[in-house]
Amino acid sequence: MSKSAVIPSADFSVNLVSGRVKQVKLAHRRNDSLSWVDPATIKTIPGFNARVRTPDYEAYTDALASDMLENGYRISKPVTAFVADEGGEDVIYVVGGHTRLEAVRRAIDRGADIAEIPVLFLPKTTSVDDLTVDLIKDNEGRPLSTYEKALVIKRLVNAGHGETEIAKRLGMTATQVSNLEVLAGAPKSMVNHIIADEVSASMVIELLKTHGSKAPEVLEEALQKAKNSGKTRAKPADATTPEKLYLKAVRKQVPRLMAVATTVRSDPGYASLSGETREQIEALFVELESIKQSAS
Repeated sequence: MSKSAVIPSADFSVNLVSGRVKQVKLAHRRNDSLSWVDPATIKTIPGFNARVRTPDYEAYTDALASDMLENGYRISKPVTAFVADEGGEDVIYVVGGHTRLEAVRRAIDRGADIAEIPVLFLPKTTSVDDLTVDLIKDNEGRPLSTYEKALVIKRLVNAGHGETEIAKRLGMTATQVSNLEVLAGAPKSMVNHIIADEVSASMVIELLKTHGSKAPEVLEEALQKAKNSGKTRAKPADATTPEKLYLKAVRKQVPRLMAVATTVRSDPGYASLSGETREQIEALFVELESIKQSAS
């Protein structure tokens, strides 16, 4: 199922030149800040929409189309559009509300009597970067998935924007932006597992940061382990290596080890140990004490 999903490219780029927004508004029926436009005349920018076309997405769009067929188009949910000048012709492009536009077209194909839908035209000063940022900020009703956000982040990075700037514009931390950048570069095999809901995006990020190029192999092993346990989704525990299990067990014993080591230092026989051995023990205590003080 995941292999059939259409995944947008993170390397998307487009050059849009503002058209005559005022003239386009005057050419359509208006109601306050909204204009009413025939959905058939609204175009899409190929590759711009960051939605991954999963079976769930198709089902949601179909359900929305069925609602429109029954109840009409909701005036409270306008699409956002940008007017571009293409060879002297003003072309209306949807930049917000791609799913609603697709749904209303499906509804019309099924017999819905919807001749116009509400459209909010963006000002001429709107840039492609503004449109890209809005892919995340304006999708609050049905937010983009973590991976879809990662694609948008990568587009902004490719456009020359730094992590700090992107974080500020999107209300994220620089660390969140950095993690999403890592996710955007995930191998296709790992992305397919995310889309199929066989693993979380956050787990994939951690695997990539921890294992690098070996992350896909580690994930496949984790998925097989989960499958053998009767689960359909891999968890971080499924990717735990024997080395990690050993370290986890050792960490639990640290307080006990410290207590034993303290006893050894106070033992009368401690002085009979070789100088090299005592130096190693003392150095370890100094390091542990420093860690304890910095944590307090």
